[in-house]
Amino acid sequence: MVLKLHRRRTVCLGDMHCPQHDPRAVRWALDVVDSIKPQRVVLLGDVVDFLAVSRFPKSAEQKLGLQKELEAARKFVNTLRKRLRRREVVFLIGNHCVRMQKYLYKQAPELAGIPELATPRLIGVPESWKIVPYNHPHWEQGVMTIHGTRWSRNACNAYLNDYGCSVVAGHSHRANMVNRKLPNGKVITAVESGCLCDLKQNYSAITNWVHAVTLIHGGRVELIRRQQ
Repeated sequence: MVLKLHRRRTVCLGDMHCPQHDPRAVRWALDVVDSIKPQRVVLLGDVVDFLAVSRFPKSAEQKLGLQKELEAARKFVNTLRKRLRRREVVFLIGNHCVRMQKYLYKQAPELAGIPELATPRLIGVPESWKIVPYNHPHWEQGVMTIHGTRWSRNACNAYLNDYGCSVVAGHSHRANMVNRKLPNGKVITAVESGCLCDLKQNYSAITNWVHAVTLIHGGRVELIRRQQ
């Protein structure tokens, strides 16, 4: 990786979907962080999958797999805590992260408001990390970072239309980047920031998912893909 880096640097990574994460992709992403030495890391959401409490069809083993999912996510968070050391960390809540709250609201609403049952507490997110609620943005150097809701092939253009500013989003698991020049001459960029989960999933024989992370430095955006 040869990049002329601005002194203000942030690395965005997301969509691990523990325990469906790819350990080699996670190690690669953390090596990128070590190489770039950012001041801040933004987790774009869906650290944990929460398949066991989702509305989607699942096997008997998967229905009983919540403890396995939590343990894998806690291990991942602990690894991040050790590797990132004193760097600032922003934790965006993704749509998979809210599956537990949706399940509780439906099955046991009396428990849904207990802080200890919220995803950050369940997976051991340190109190020093900034937590951003689902569907809320976090701004980095004039760039909006969000988990995202777009899934179509035109997601980057849609984000530029929606917000009119530079955007880094997760959710789609794809790695795409679109630049657009505004009438005033300013260039804005939208990025789908890839993922760090296993690219081979049971429910789809073919995916267009890509392991990638995004660098924001000096307000500019760079998409960094893992070489397969």
